[in-house]
Amino acid sequence: MTSAEAGSWTAVAAVDELRAAGRLERLVGRKPVLLIWQDEAPLACAALCPHAFAPLCEGEVRDGRIHCARHQASFDLATGDVDSGWRLPPLAIYPARVNAGQVEICI
Repeated sequence: MTSAEAGSWTAVAAVDELRAAGRLERLVGRKPVLLIWQDEAPLACAALCPHAFAPLCEGEVRDGRIHCARHQASFDLATGDVDSGWRLPPLAIYPARVNAGQVEICI
């Protein structure tokens, strides 16, 4: 059973706040998390690139990927996989959902 199935969810932002901002950074425990509102749903991933720990909030989101502004590697927002040509660990992706007007993630 995954932690998401077990129900260990944490509220991290109001849906309206994330919708208005498009992206938000939050610290969940000791983990910096980037929240993204895309296609009327929340996405959550590590806030820092696994390459040089650049802030991904400065990157561009397009075609289901986030592109690091520092070195242009991109990561699939569904799987965390890096694009070809890079030997980097995958980006941590966290389950995200909307519940009672709040964005919740499971780490």
